[in-house]
Amino acid sequence: KSKKALNPDMNLQLALFARFVKIFFMQNQLESAFSGRKIVVGVCSSIAVYKSAELVSAMVKLGADVSVVMTENAARLMSPRIFQTL
Repeated sequence: KSKKALNPDMNLQLALFARFVKIFFMQNQLESAFSGRKIVVGVCSSIAVYKSAELVSAMVKLGADVSVVMTENAARLMSPRIFQTL
C-alpha cells in the first residue's frame, strides 16, 4: 500500500493543534504551581515598574495571592492603585 501524504493545510492544522495542547498543559501546570501561594513583589523605580504590573497580573490570574511593596520613587512612576486593581 502506498502512503498518502497529508495536504499542507492538514499539516498546519495538526501543528497548531499540537501547539494548543502543549500550551493548555503548560497553563495547567502553572496554575497548580501558583494556586494558593502567597507572593510578595518588591517594586523599585525603573522602567521595569511597568513590566512588574504585567507580572503581578499574570500571577493573580494563575491563582496566587500577590502583595506589592513599592518604593516612593516607584510610586511616582506608577500609581499604586494600578496594583490594587489587579
